[in-house]
Amino acid sequence: MNTLRKLAFPLVLLAFLAALFAWRNPFWAGRPEVFETGTFEQAMSKADACGRALVVDAMASWCGPCKSMDAWTWPSAKVTDWVRSNAVAFQFDVDKSPELAERFGIQAMPTVIVLKGGEEVARHSGALSAGEMVDWLEANAK
Repeated sequence: MNTLRKLAFPLVLLAFLAALFAWRNPFWAGRPEVFETGTFEQAMSKADACGRALVVDAMASWCGPCKSMDAWTWPSAKVTDWVRSNAVAFQFDVDKSPELAERFGIQAMPTVIVLKGGEEVARHSGALSAGEMVDWLEANAK
């Protein structure tokens, strides 16, 4: 019984730290809410109908910078507010949608592409912070 009591606190502490780590660990982040849930064609149609740009995020489930952006950049209030006011956003996994990856000539992840009227107007490869993302979108997607 004494051994169990000695282990109880470290085990509870370990469980708490694991839960805290999982709460905002970029590698366990889910799909950010800023992205449309339908197909690429549906997102493009929505952007066209609204007269807005389509912001496309090409990512991969194994990509560390992609997961970091899913945890910190895309859910940021700055980014979500900007997208909701100015664009439609769509995310796809290059491994699950190789036809889209080929269509856009994706060579590195993450790659963010801005389309207006179905035509590419800007592209950025590599992770961006929330502030950098908003600055880049302001310069390229309005």
